Amino acid sequence: MQNITDLLLNCKNKNLEENEIVKFKDEISSYAKEARKNISAENYILFLNTLGYAYRLKDAAQRLYYTFNEAVSAIDIAMLTNDTLALENYTYIYSLSLDMCILDFSKEEVDQEEIENAILQYKKFEEEKSKENKKYHQYQY
Repeated sequence: MQNITDLLLNCKNKNLEENEIVKFKDEISSYAKEARKNISAENYILFLNTLGYAYRLKDAAQRLYYTFNEAVSAIDIAMLTNDTLALENYTYIYSLSLDMCILDFSKEEVDQEEIENAILQYKKFEEEKSKENKKYHQYQY
C-alpha cells in the first residue's frame, strides 16, 4: 500500500482539478482492490464514514476534489508525525474512498448499496457526536 502514499504525497502542494485527479484512476483502483482484500472491520467503518462525509456534497466533482485533498492532507500529517498506524489506516480508507469518488465522477457503475450504507453510517456518526456535544453543553449550565 506504500504506492498510494507516494502518489498522494507527490500531489502535496498541488491544486489538482478533478480531470487531473481522474488520471490516477487505474493506480487508485489497483490500490482499492488490494485494500478491499485486507481491510479490517474497523477500517471499513472508517471508510464508510469518510465516504458518507463525501456524499454530503451533491456534486460528484466536489466530492472527488475535496476527498482527494483531504487524503493528501491526512497522509501528509501522518507522515510528518510518524504515525504509522494512522498512515496504514488512511491508505485503506482513502484508497477505497477515492476509487468510489472517481467511479462516480466518471459516471461509471458504483455500488449504490455501499454508498447508501456510507451515508447511513455517517448520519449515525453525526447523531452520536451531536448527543455527546449535547451532554457537554448540558453540564456547562
